[in-house]
Amino acid sequence: MANHIMRSVQVFPDAMDTLIWLPSKTGRYVTKEAYNRFIKNFQEEIPLTDSNFQLWQDLWKVRAPPRVITFIWRCLHNGLPVAKRLSKIFHKTEPLCFRCGQDDETIEHMIFNCPSSRAVWFASELNLRVEVLPQTLGQIITHVMENFQCEQLKMFFSIMWQIWKGRCDLWFRDINFDVVTILNKAKSTIYTDMAGVLQNKRIKDIDLHYNLFQGVVIILVDGSWDMKGRMGLAAVMYDPGGKLYHFHCKGGKAVDSYVAEAEAVLIAIYLIKTVGHIFTSFNIFSDCLPIVNAITNRNLQDFPSWRAEHILRKILIELSSMNQVQIRHARRVAVHPAHLLANQARRGVCYNFCLSPEYHRAPSCFKRI
Repeated sequence: MANHIMRSVQVFPDAMDTLIWLPSKTGRYVTKEAYNRFIKNFQEEIPLTDSNFQLWQDLWKVRAPPRVITFIWRCLHNGLPVAKRLSKIFHKTEPLCFRCGQDDETIEHMIFNCPSSRAVWFASELNLRVEVLPQTLGQIITHVMENFQCEQLKMFFSIMWQIWKGRCDLWFRDINFDVVTILNKAKSTIYTDMAGVLQNKRIKDIDLHYNLFQGVVIILVDGSWDMKGRMGLAAVMYDPGGKLYHFHCKGGKAVDSYVAEAEAVLIAIYLIKTVGHIFTSFNIFSDCLPIVNAITNRNLQDFPSWRAEHILRKILIELSSMNQVQIRHARRVAVHPAHLLANQARRGVCYNFCLSPEYHRAPSCFKRI
């Protein structure tokens, strides 16, 4: 055998030995070729159809918190340690669902088919009946991504994640699996993620010009409007230390952009009423110069929109009893957090979230807006 190898292989005694990468024609290792070879082998073991590949692509585009999307990715790859899977690894582990004891605990059963999980889905704002969904998890995710809007998707995935966390809390910490708690945590996951986005938005432009973070609360407001008559209103409140304190947005109808901008200022005034017992001085910033000038000068003559005049009169009446409130103009870049929320509200995505436990129920005047 050795003689056969010596005769069939040409050896160059004077040449230096080198390592070569056999899959490459040139013998050189290239990361791209290694990746393509890995994908080819992976597809042979687990067929990756065009629809599955598109599902991965669409999944990572969903604007949900990264930890939630990572959890969904783990679910689709059968990467959760549910009882059914653990029973195949540890033979003493029971495959039955420990919550209901009726069926084996697969990922589908744990998230959707267990009676306690069904109650969560039905009580959620999605009002989802599990029996109308497809059977497998991949089909369910594909179905909701094709039929749900962006915010519904975020809530759907967040509820999935909180059901898993609630199941783990029951198993490891003996904490009761409560439907209301699961849904509240799901909402909090989405709102806290948006709060992180708003907190990271810089308001440096305002700080440089007015040196505000000295015992003054900043409220950024903006109104978004389109030619279809849809408007979005937003107000983002930062405490005197520059930390995000409260944000609120809502949608509605308006005839022009001035109405939207004026309504946004009115929202800020109602927010001030809810926290007036906590803070003493406020600055409202808007990027609409005609609105700011009309309010600061208390002059509504020749205002571009007669429909907005009625709202501005309301604002002036409210401000007559608020000596601690000032309204200033700021550039669009400075009110970008409010601009972001207003655009989402115009498309039907609304938030009302406060990060402080000192915040109390809003008075009736705030509920009317």
